[in-house]
Amino acid sequence: MVRNRVRKSNKGSFLENDMRAALDLVNQGRSIRQAAKLKNVNFVTLSRYVKKRTVNEGDTNLRYVPRYNVREVFTLEEENKLKEYLITCSKMFYGRPVAECKKVAYEMAVINKLKYPSSWDTNKSAG
Repeated sequence: MVRNRVRKSNKGSFLENDMRAALDLVNQGRSIRQAAKLKNVNFVTLSRYVKKRTVNEGDTNLRYVPRYNVREVFTLEEENKLKEYLITCSKMFYGRPVAECKKVAYEMAVINKLKYPSSWDTNKSAG
């Protein structure tokens, strides 16, 4: 699922093929820093994937890309509906402050029975 957001960092921006190629270079005897530089991946990330590969040596289902969407609460469609609602309120001169927007997001998650962080229940608003 690709989002239309502006990236604020280059975290997780490597390609799976680059990571696999860097891992192969390390297996061929290159240092982690050299392989990372050649394949344009972060050397700390590469070292973590080297450890991951050695621990799970026989596993062919290993992923070599990050999964940042694991903690997402809303799907892209739900997020767009919430966005459209808030924009509509704004156009009717009934703009909501940030705190109220968070409460609306929390209520939407509760009504739709979505999985969300427990801190949302404590604060009765989204994070």
